[in-house]
Amino acid sequence: MKQRINIAFSGRFPSEKAAGLFVAENARALSRLYQVRIIVPKRRGVSDDPYTAYHLPSTVEVIHLPVIDLFHLPVGKGIAFYISQASFAVSLYRYLRKEGHKEILVANDLLPGLAAAGRSKLVFEVHDFPEHFLSLYRRLFKKSAIILATNVWKKDALAQQFPKYLNKIVMERNGVDLSSFGVSRNKEACRRDLHLSVTAKIVVYTGHLYSWKGVDTYLAAAKLLPDVLFVCVGGTDSDLAIYKTRYADVPNILFVGQVPHDHVPLWQAAADVLCLPNTARELISVRYTSPMKLFEYMASGRPIVASKIASIQEVLPETAGFFFTPDSAESLVVALTNALNDEEDAVRRAGLARSLVEQFSWDERTKRLSTILNTL
Repeated sequence: MKQRINIAFSGRFPSEKAAGLFVAENARALSRLYQVRIIVPKRRGVSDDPYTAYHLPSTVEVIHLPVIDLFHLPVGKGIAFYISQASFAVSLYRYLRKEGHKEILVANDLLPGLAAAGRSKLVFEVHDFPEHFLSLYRRLFKKSAIILATNVWKKDALAQQFPKYLNKIVMERNGVDLSSFGVSRNKEACRRDLHLSVTAKIVVYTGHLYSWKGVDTYLAAAKLLPDVLFVCVGGTDSDLAIYKTRYADVPNILFVGQVPHDHVPLWQAAADVLCLPNTARELISVRYTSPMKLFEYMASGRPIVASKIASIQEVLPETAGFFFTPDSAESLVVALTNALNDEEDAVRRAGLARSLVEQFSWDERTKRLSTILNTL
């Protein structure tokens, strides 16, 4: 019988956010080697089936635990978040105590991690670097079997901040599903399927419209390149409304909105260039993130224009993409123009990025992790 691994996630599942997708992709890859159970809160307003939303295999079990859900009430989102996470931690503790076994459990939130510590062989994934509650994190790391950093900066910072647990710290970046994003697709055929011009110059951004994603820089560049179509795929309804109003006078911007994740490869393959415009003004962008979007871009085989920041450049070298000064629309325009006008160089760089991304597939990530997990 395969060893069991539990994954505890305190957010909505399924969700339009990358965190939910991360859990699903991680579970899918792990399920090829282990029995996998995803443990999530039972939240109001989550009507979608996770198996349909993420195409999860039936071998992955999804368990919903009761929580105090106040998100639908007129209380602050911060208060609702902490109450939900704390109540999920209590439910998780009770669930693990009732189960009465010490299986591997993967978590990435502080309170659920503390609830599982001592009841499970805890693998704690550090998605955001600990800036507060350091005493609680020390207790958590003391009881963790593995402390998993998702980029080089976090690995080094954890080693410096928590040197006592250096022997537990492992670095594994996020990944990509090459069976979806790594499939070779004809650009013109994708454009016809999406009702896009087959002759236009098209730049595509896929992801949320958060400030740290640098979307305003991307859209400011659209004003400076009126002959290029700038496509935005993603964003919540409320964010879309804001951005559509803000850029209503820019005709060469197309806001697509949310699409199913398995449609994203089609939009990326329709692009002449893919843009990753992360800001340098927020730590989550510069230091904390290991952007799944970057790996998806690399797998697509399309040229990439990206911000020159550490979290991106530790994965994508200068020779495999076109880089620009973050938060500068003028610098972005130069990089986009170079990528669009020098097709031979763009194809060469895109090919190198595609070859480099093989090591970042979810399956390869799981194989590397399994050498450690199997010793727990």
